[in-house]
Amino acid sequence: MDLLADQDPAEADNFRRTVLVAVAPGGRSRTGEPGPVTAEKTCKITAALRPA
Repeated sequence: MDLLADQDPAEADNFRRTVLVAVAPGGRSRTGEPGPVTAEKTCKITAALRPA
């Protein structure tokens, strides 16, 4: 189910980009690579935000 489907396409795209920008830095550890749990969480968020 795409919760953003009923929204203005430009606003939905802007929301997706904003969330991905916010999630990306949080996934990096001191070594620069995310741990397995963080990587999985990021994948799930990214998949959920893909347009249908």
